[in-house]
Amino acid sequence: MTELIKIIERRRYLICDSESFFEMEAINVINRVL
Repeated sequence: MTELIKIIERRRYLICDSESFFEMEAINVINRVL
């Protein structure tokens, strides 16, 4: 679970200019895990 958070934070820094896209990515990743 902590590694998932690290991956999401890393992606957030890469896509910090579009937060809505980051939120969609995070939801997709979480749905994939669950």
